[in-house]
Amino acid sequence: MQTKTRQSDQPTETEKTEYTEAEIERIQKYISECKTAPKPLKYDAKKDDDDGITLALIDDPENNETWLKIYETAGTTDPSLGQLLIHQSVLASARTSDKENMEQMANAVAAGMLGIAPKDEIEGMLASQMVAVHNQAMKFLNLALSNQNLAIVREMQNVSNRLLRTFTLQMEALTKYRKKAEQTVRVEHVHIHSGAQAIVGTVSHNQLQREGGTDEKYGSSPCTGRIEDRTGGVTLDLPEGEKVWSENPERWELQESGDEERALPSSRRKKHGGAQG
Repeated sequence: MQTKTRQSDQPTETEKTEYTEAEIERIQKYISECKTAPKPLKYDAKKDDDDGITLALIDDPENNETWLKIYETAGTTDPSLGQLLIHQSVLASARTSDKENMEQMANAVAAGMLGIAPKDEIEGMLASQMVAVHNQAMKFLNLALSNQNLAIVREMQNVSNRLLRTFTLQMEALTKYRKKAEQTVRVEHVHIHSGAQAIVGTVSHNQLQREGGTDEKYGSSPCTGRIEDRTGGVTLDLPEGEKVWSENPERWELQESGDEERALPSSRRKKHGGAQG
């Protein structure tokens, strides 16, 4: 006698055919990103005569589209250097005689470097190193988890921690390198009247004198005459009677400068309770 098992009327998760609006939106976003994202390089691993593994590009190496993929992956217009950086990262990530594992690792490395999106050779080298360091760190964490010897576990964890710190330093180096050309200019309530000139920079506030009066609109005190940037040697000449207002009413007025000769202050100080020199 055969027993028939009644299937549930409710669909299982794998049989789900209806999606919520939120799920549909996420699926559409994923499909859209897949269409617009650059395509990674694909490698094929083959056994060579010495029983080793040889990686070969599936894409035609003479095709312009393949050169574009190498550029987007390694940040260089030289295909030879681009493939070298990818191969170096693959060899530093894992050494295996298994064809499928090596092929999977090569494709993963290429996709990882593409995700970093290097823009030149320096960034390409950093991308190659970062992917390799990440893979090595995860390898040692896996070794620590699969070992029963406490001393070995600690050693593997120490190695992985050093690699993860290195990865963080590499990220910081890449971010700093990418911001090398960026500059921040901050101007706060600077009014330049007709016929005047302005500078943007750090202005020294040494030997300043207080001047009364505040701007009714901004509640600030004026700077008049000639303003010197003592850090860069840049000057700002204002027409007679013109003023540049600072944001803080408590700030000191910048000292006016000129070409006339002035007496130097005495180098001797008055001694308290003693005769003056």
